Amino acid sequence: MLPSLGEQWQQERRLLGVLLRLCFGVAGLLWIPLSLMNITADERAAYTLSQYQLYLFLLTLWGYDYRRQLKRTECVLGLANAAAVAPMQVRWEQIVAAGQASLFDVLRRRDMSQKWFPLVFTWTLLLCGYWWLGRQIVRLVEFATTP
Repeated sequence: MLPSLGEQWQQERRLLGVLLRLCFGVAGLLWIPLSLMNITADERAAYTLSQYQLYLFLLTLWGYDYRRQLKRTECVLGLANAAAVAPMQVRWEQIVAAGQASLFDVLRRRDMSQKWFPLVFTWTLLLCGYWWLGRQIVRLVEFATTP
């Protein structure tokens, strides 16, 4: 990890990872009660299709975050090669001067960042994932409480 990027960026990356893994984990656990319930084939098929949509949100967010992490790494390596220094010696000021500050936005904008799309896209997918997960839990409870 680059010490010059600060603890805030590392915490945001960790938090996004935890939120994403938590949502994936709970979504995976929802299959257990579904397999134990006595529901019709149509209800099971409808639930399964909705679950695929949840995975679509989560996998898209995971892939987008992975791509952005790759771009961050490429940025740091490119700056390190241009300055003939080790990647650990790249400073935040160099990233800002290269116009790449927005690559390091995770859950909030950093100083000197110029783009909003990465944050809006990340938050939209994260909130949609958790909303859809809540929807799936409600459907399971409905299945369990209907005679």
